[in-house]
Amino acid sequence: FYNRYMIKNNLFDGVLDVFLKNGTRYNLINSAIIELFDFIRKENIKSLVSHVVQHFKQHFEKVDYVETFRQLILKYEQNQELQDGLSRSGNNLSSAGGSIRVAVYG
Repeated sequence: FYNRYMIKNNLFDGVLDVFLKNGTRYNLINSAIIELFDFIRKENIKSLVSHVVQHFKQHFEKVDYVETFRQLILKYEQNQELQDGLSRSGNNLSSAGGSIRVAVYG
């Protein structure tokens, strides 16, 4: 519920705006925002990973003093590859009449 609310109401726009206006200063704002995005990546909250990378990738790519944003983009790409692989194998399985449950751990 909360994740959909944040996406629907574009709440990350303000967060990223503050981050960008803060620049490369190392302070509490900078650390808190980096930690927020790192938490989203580590917990692999797929809806939020997808949303923030799709909307802010061009900004993330410019941040080179921490690995967090590159790792977040990588996590997004891994999720996309996994989803593509599952949908392809799902098509093969459905035509064969079988089904498989897959557990995915981030």
